[in-house]
Amino acid sequence: MLHEVAHAFADDPQATPEASDIAESLNLDEDLVGLIGESLKEAGYVDGISTASDGIIIFTKLTPAGRREVGLWPSPDTAADRLMASLEQAIDRAQGEQKTRLQRVRDGLSQAGRDVVIGIATGVATGQLGG
Repeated sequence: MLHEVAHAFADDPQATPEASDIAESLNLDEDLVGLIGESLKEAGYVDGISTASDGIIIFTKLTPAGRREVGLWPSPDTAADRLMASLEQAIDRAQGEQKTRLQRVRDGLSQAGRDVVIGIATGVATGQLGG
């Protein structure tokens, strides 16, 4: 269900999807969606307008934790993996001296260790590096 809520916000960050919309798209009971929504809110994945008896009736926000959970906001590990995968793709496409330089960068990052790669990827993703 979190993926469906995330999908609504990915299409329109200002959206306010209703539990009834999510229920319809997933072919679930609206009350069940509201209660699951309340659990997702308590877990820190979404924010929403709730009622005491129905749980969330309108989703107002997908939190950073929610975005990370569904892959819309990469974790540091995911960012590091993407960085290294992108580097490998660049190596595959490169020729001659450029290929050699990219291989050296990859080898240097690999030797520096995963924590260094995670730090670099996180810094780029958050704008602390390269911006």
